[in-house]
Amino acid sequence: MFDLGGSVQQIRTSGNDTLDVVDATGCMALGEPFGVTVVAFESLVVAITSVFVSLFEIRRDGSMNERGSEPV
Repeated sequence: MFDLGGSVQQIRTSGNDTLDVVDATGCMALGEPFGVTVVAFESLVVAITSVFVSLFEIRRDGSMNERGSEPV
């Protein structure tokens, strides 16, 4: 469980150097083949329970939009 404060801009849980995309609305994208990168612009709590090989997105309101994500 990661508690992301408003001052936190990124947390990496893998050695991957490539950050995922954050869109203009402030949504953050999570998911890398070998870990998870989190980019946050406001305070929220994210529970990471598995590693995804594709991309999913958590919106500011807490809803999630999966984009073909497959847990491994």
